[in-house]
Amino acid sequence: MGKVFHPRSSSNNDDPPSWTTPYYHSIHRDGYFLPKDSVGGWFSVPKSEIDKIPLVDMVSTEMAKVILTDMSLTTTTTTTTTKRPFFMAVGFNKPHLSMVCPEEFYDKYPLEEEERFLVNTSWHKPLVRPSVNIDGIQTEADERILPPDALRDLRRAYFACISYVDDLVGQILRKLEETGLDKSTIVSFMADHGFHLGENRHWGKVTTWELSNRVPMMIRIPGLTDAGIVSPSVVESVDMFPTLVEAAGLEPLPVCPKRSGSVPLCTQGISLMPLLRKPKERVQSAAFSQIVATDGMRYTIRTGRHRLVETALVYNVSQPNGSYQISVEWQSTMDRIELYDHEMDILEQVNLINDRRYADVVEDLRERLHEFVESLIG
Repeated sequence: MGKVFHPRSSSNNDDPPSWTTPYYHSIHRDGYFLPKDSVGGWFSVPKSEIDKIPLVDMVSTEMAKVILTDMSLTTTTTTTTTKRPFFMAVGFNKPHLSMVCPEEFYDKYPLEEEERFLVNTSWHKPLVRPSVNIDGIQTEADERILPPDALRDLRRAYFACISYVDDLVGQILRKLEETGLDKSTIVSFMADHGFHLGENRHWGKVTTWELSNRVPMMIRIPGLTDAGIVSPSVVESVDMFPTLVEAAGLEPLPVCPKRSGSVPLCTQGISLMPLLRKPKERVQSAAFSQIVATDGMRYTIRTGRHRLVETALVYNVSQPNGSYQISVEWQSTMDRIELYDHEMDILEQVNLINDRRYADVVEDLRERLHEFVESLIG
């Protein structure tokens, strides 16, 4: 229910084969609350309006609570198992644009606390303005650089939406406890991407920097994580699937071959269960991400300490048999490569690519990145 998948055609309307019951969406849209003369894509909704028409994520949360109640009435639970296993996924729209949430969560971030809304500068050139309606709030020097009041309002709205979703997640977890299902239910929480709020002079997602690629990833397994576990290990989003499979006691998943289009079930991730037993162990040496950029395909490798970004040109090369082969042309000039050292620069504000002290690091990371990309395209 909710926004588990990207909507409509990109997910074939929420991937129907994945569900045994019809996928649920609220008929409402939060954009309904935006005033027609609104400047910006943010709005705090008073309780009087919510009482008339609830917000989308509120509706999904209530539906999740109803389903959990129903499951508790038809499920016999013990400390380790259930007689009626179930899988339920709840997707929240927020903090996605437009940043609309109840007024009470905006109140948690008073405008007087100005330090909350400051953004550090960095070497990056301005890339884009926020993907919201900001007509009329641009500056004379550069329309991509927002004035302080607009920057403050956008960051405050995002923070408010985060607190709003945090509250909704809490409501679902409380219902899980009330029904007794928490004793035998694995719970995972994660997001699909991060978000820039002016950091690196960027607004939104679709970058190869830390704030766009790093996401929350949490998992609770009764009897195993009760005391709380935090691991510094580098992991990837694709690791959640095999982790849940192993945690649920199902058959391990086979690793996907290079060309897996015809394989009915496989995984590109690895189970993180070893980290739940030994949090300081390293399950893999790096995480990889990519985006489509205006100047090519942008790839990144992230280790425990460094991030390297490199842009390449990618082509579909026609073959004699009528098929196509993907070809990657790496652009070796230094202006197409970036390097960051998280030991001293967690915000990735200083590009070290021209620092000779990191020459060996750059060579190693480029070799590993190229090898990984080549393994994907065969």
